[in-house]
Amino acid sequence: MQGSYPTKKIRPANGVDQLLGVSIMAAIKLPQVIHMTGLSRSTIYAYIKAEKFPKPLKVGDRAVAWLCEEIEDWLHDKGAGRFS
Repeated sequence: MQGSYPTKKIRPANGVDQLLGVSIMAAIKLPQVIHMTGLSRSTIYAYIKAEKFPKPLKVGDRAVAWLCEEIEDWLHDKGAGRFS
């Protein structure tokens, strides 16, 4: 197929940041945050206003993104007492 290129998502193996001694940070956009959390856009921004959700980073004049690690930490904290 002309113009069609295979895509492959490359993710570092678990613990690679500790192995290399560096922090690997990924910035994700709102659609990915919605997908990860299951929350709506309005709920995410309401939680941000109430200081119950990580604030986004300004990555451009009209663009924001969240650190994936902060969203993962938030999800972990939400489920921390779930099976206790």
